[in-house]
Amino acid sequence: LMTMGIAFFGLGMMLLFDAGLLALGNVLFIFGLGLFIGIERIFRFFFQRHKLKGTSFFLGGIFAVLLGFPLIGTIIEIYGSFFFCPRLLHRLNALPILNQLVVINFKVRKILCRVEFRSNIAYYIISTEK
Repeated sequence: LMTMGIAFFGLGMMLLFDAGLLALGNVLFIFGLGLFIGIERIFRFFFQRHKLKGTSFFLGGIFAVLLGFPLIGTIIEIYGSFFFCPRLLHRLNALPILNQLVVINFKVRKILCRVEFRSNIAYYIISTEK
């Protein structure tokens, strides 16, 4: 069922984000995962405290696809799935085209972390001068 879910999801993306195929792919993948590893392990995997952000985006994306917004839902699902596997970004470095996206993503995160760190320091200095 998981393989069929991935196949329907991929086919739905190739056919310009067909909502029916994407929804069928999502449902088949989740049911197949449940049959493969069990319902208890699915809940343990998805509802860990540090994975709640990814779970909310992933399930929100599935919900958006089921409501009839396939493009937005797929983007949200993919974004949420990156929170589940941080090592996935390191594996993408081995792929020729996707490694540039990963490098750009890391550079943007590094810049944003610097800006946030500097703004936090400035806020701390301003708040302690009183």
